[in-house]
Amino acid sequence: MITRKVRNRLVAAAAAGALTLGGVLLGASPASALSNCTGTTFGWGWNTTNHGCIEDIQGMLNNVDDQDGGRTIAIDGVWGTNTVWAVENFQNYDHVSSDGVVGPRTWRDLCNDAGPTGWAVDAGCRF
Repeated sequence: MITRKVRNRLVAAAAAGALTLGGVLLGASPASALSNCTGTTFGWGWNTTNHGCIEDIQGMLNNVDDQDGGRTIAIDGVWGTNTVWAVENFQNYDHVSSDGVVGPRTWRDLCNDAGPTGWAVDAGCRF
């Protein structure tokens, strides 16, 4: 059984292009490779159409520990009620204003809590 820590390291290595399987180079998460989502605010009234970045946010929210009581959300690139719920739940856990918007403060905390996963690397988190 692969632990979450090992899985996250494997995903990060694949995202960096440093992992091969049987001579085949494994790539990053499919959503938004080489993007910089972290400089954009996401939420109702903000950007809700960059589906690759929204997939990165959804993937990162699914990877953080203990914030959502084990409930995962679909990684579908749609800014819907489940994504807003997960963002608000993360913000409550992280003691930030719970507005369901992923702005600079939420990006910083989400990147730090998610760690160097493929989703976080794709989103443009710096480690």
